[in-house]
Amino acid sequence: MKIEDPNIAMESFDHLHEVKVKIDYDKWVETVETNLEYFTWLENTEEGKNRMARIDEIPEKFQDKIRKIHSKSQALAEYDPDKGFHLVRLAFNSEYGTIGTTYQKEITKDDLNMLLMLANKLNALLLNNGNQIITPEFVETYKS
Repeated sequence: MKIEDPNIAMESFDHLHEVKVKIDYDKWVETVETNLEYFTWLENTEEGKNRMARIDEIPEKFQDKIRKIHSKSQALAEYDPDKGFHLVRLAFNSEYGTIGTTYQKEITKDDLNMLLMLANKLNALLLNNGNQIITPEFVETYKS
């Protein structure tokens, strides 16, 4: 199974709009907060601080969206100083109560272990393509 940008959700799905049980936002924040040695909130990065400092320059119709993504909804990891950005992004989707990931690198066994740990703390599932459950046994044998 090829893993690309897995999701964390309370149940498997074919389409996000099918998700009935949502991950609790407060539990998401608490889980990331207990792992700040690995993650950083978007709003705590230079990018986030600069964007919020210039929020008045952004058209008003987009300001709420910008504030929302800078309200502990996106956690970043693995900053690459040569590229000038984080290689890992986790985003809490408040509409569906899921967590999406974006990797700007090949996903490793360590990455999957971190995601599995997060999913377990949230009492949720780690999913590939929304409907394939990634288990500890799969992670153990995963070769990137």
